[in-house]
Amino acid sequence: MNITSTYSGPYTSLKNLVALRRENCQLDLAAHSQALAAMAGTHRSPFRGRGIDFDEARLYQPGDEVRNIDWRVTARTGEPHTKVFREERERPVYILVDQRQSMFFGSQVTFKSVVAANSAAWLAWAAMDNHDRVGGLIFSDEAHQEYRPKGGKQGVLQVIQGLNKFNSALSLQQPSTADKDQDNKDQNNNAFENALATLYRLIRPGSLVFIISDFYGFSDKAQQNLKKVSHHNDVIALFVSDPLESKAPPPGDYTFGNGEERLHLSTNSKALRKAYETRFHSRKEHLENTLRPFAIPLLALSTHSNYFDQIRDVLGPRKSFSGSAKPKGRL
Repeated sequence: MNITSTYSGPYTSLKNLVALRRENCQLDLAAHSQALAAMAGTHRSPFRGRGIDFDEARLYQPGDEVRNIDWRVTARTGEPHTKVFREERERPVYILVDQRQSMFFGSQVTFKSVVAANSAAWLAWAAMDNHDRVGGLIFSDEAHQEYRPKGGKQGVLQVIQGLNKFNSALSLQQPSTADKDQDNKDQNNNAFENALATLYRLIRPGSLVFIISDFYGFSDKAQQNLKKVSHHNDVIALFVSDPLESKAPPPGDYTFGNGEERLHLSTNSKALRKAYETRFHSRKEHLENTLRPFAIPLLALSTHSNYFDQIRDVLGPRKSFSGSAKPKGRL
């Protein structure tokens, strides 16, 4: 059964966001670093996976890595000592979720804003299962909310409560006074870059970052802010779109409205339909090319497809290992 049918419609709900805990969200956010690095290109080393923290210095033993010798302790004691590290068990996972007006759109199964919210909740539950701390930032055209990373259910619940709040606030109502149009337009255009700037101030180096958006308004300033975020963190971009954005409706005359304005569109021209498709694919290709120098892979999610499977294809599910067998790909 396609579970996206259970979580369809123009809005998500707190009940659904909590229920996603049961939907087999066992994703291994560390073991797929090699695949993600290949998607991102060859501009830097593969994803780091979990970090490591210095634990102690002990006497050097045959077979220890020479590069881990603690020269300060060795000089002080007169005996060779080596550094011992322990794996960082609770890696911060930040989820940046777009809930702007441009995301409040869907032509068939659900809305882009719902795909973003449900995907974020699913990833948050997966991070909890991976013993990671969950935090993030949710933003709309006019506001944002920050969430410091927390462990266990507390970290997940703070995020999904925010997702429900922001998603429920979306509506088709647009500003009706002309004197506010330009101010709102400027504010909306800056929302993405401001969210990324805030994330950069909030984030801790060595974190895993998911950015879920349709990437409209991804300005030069927003790109620079994202570049800063990616310097010392692993970033995965999830690009949300609707089939009507990538392919024009069948030949015919259509009327669209938002309650105040009407738009008439004729798709009888084959050249126009072709240009319509080309524009979308060019925008997606441009986004991929923009993210590649930052070593950020781009995962495409569609409102019409099983976006849970689209995420699982790259990040899971985890496999069970028994006996002496060990997971592969973990750094």
